[in-house]
Amino acid sequence: MIRFFLFCFFTIGIIFSREVEWSFSEVFELKKDQLINARVSGNGIDKPLVLRWTLYKKEGLVMLLRYDKVPYQFILYPYEGQKSFRLNLDSQNLPNHNELLIVFEGFSEAKAKIKLLMQGDMNFEISK
Repeated sequence: MIRFFLFCFFTIGIIFSREVEWSFSEVFELKKDQLINARVSGNGIDKPLVLRWTLYKKEGLVMLLRYDKVPYQFILYPYEGQKSFRLNLDSQNLPNHNELLIVFEGFSEAKAKIKLLMQGDMNFEISK
């Protein structure tokens, strides 16, 4: 009986689990206070996004983000569970929402390696 429930549990988990499809994926090497200026648009949304890092100390990377006129400050570490920050790009928390994932990939020679991934059907344009 226990085997049956375990089988059902794992089968349902496999059926409903899906791999995330990223609509945008790019890696950046940023110097201190170097800006990433971007525009998020689609689904009636057109908002600027600005991202930069200001301090690297004791393996922690202090990040500053501004999206939809809201400032965010967070610290990323090179350890699992602490190396990424998720930002909901929609104004509402919907089940299939658009989201930006910021991942700390590493630090060397006074440059931080940051990976940006976006999930959903919105456009993400980097301003140069």
